[in-house]
Amino acid sequence: MVLHFVGHTIGMLQSPSHGAEEAAVIQSMKSHEFNVMGSMRSYWDFFVGFGYDASLNMILQAVLLWFLAGLARRDAPAARPFIAILAGGWVAAFVLYLKYFFLAPTIFAVLMAVVLILAWVSSRASIQMHKSERVGVHTE
Repeated sequence: MVLHFVGHTIGMLQSPSHGAEEAAVIQSMKSHEFNVMGSMRSYWDFFVGFGYDASLNMILQAVLLWFLAGLARRDAPAARPFIAILAGGWVAAFVLYLKYFFLAPTIFAVLMAVVLILAWVSSRASIQMHKSERVGVHTE
């Protein structure tokens, strides 16, 4: 997740430079402003703003995943719903990235989904192992 954040943020900081056609599109995005709920904005404002918003959400998710890993070690049943929600979100992101973006973010989405699905499966195995250990313990 941190690698996805770094790659995305570096990409946001670079100026696009793929030729005259791209420059014309960017100029058009910057030059036409319209009123959005009382604020004058351009499509370029939205493009840049949503890009930085995506980077912010990536780093926040990385921090939350760090804390979730600690929770999963201490209390796997409590962590499982969060792991499942995040895994589902990354499967959905994979579909969106496949349709609208390019290979690098699509690979990150697949990796995140696979890792989270494996964490969910592993947490279930951990719960079952812990239950079997408690069943086998006899108090005298």
